[in-house]
Amino acid sequence: MITVGRLEGAMVADALASVQKSGTVVIAALGKHDEVGVPMSLFDLVLYQKRLQGALYGGSAVFRDVPKFIDMYARGQLSLDEIITRNYTLDEVNRGYEELDAGENLRGVITFA
Repeated sequence: MITVGRLEGAMVADALASVQKSGTVVIAALGKHDEVGVPMSLFDLVLYQKRLQGALYGGSAVFRDVPKFIDMYARGQLSLDEIITRNYTLDEVNRGYEELDAGENLRGVITFA
């Protein structure tokens, strides 16, 4: 599984090269929206029956699961505070996006209070 701050094509190629026959590489990271291309061996992909799989929200059903997660968090059954990279005020939204784009902020939270 690839879960880096900013995905690059070479990382996908390295991960695919590191799995054995019939292996699957799951990608849960994002790269820049305008970057394309993975320098990988198509021969290796086909001959060894390897797979690439994207994952969004761990494959959960957002409308069903997010309310459940919120309830679990409110009851203290789900720890999320430890994974927050940085908190931003509403006035700092642009800074948050800049830091996200620069790969400096992975899980920022905007507080509206």
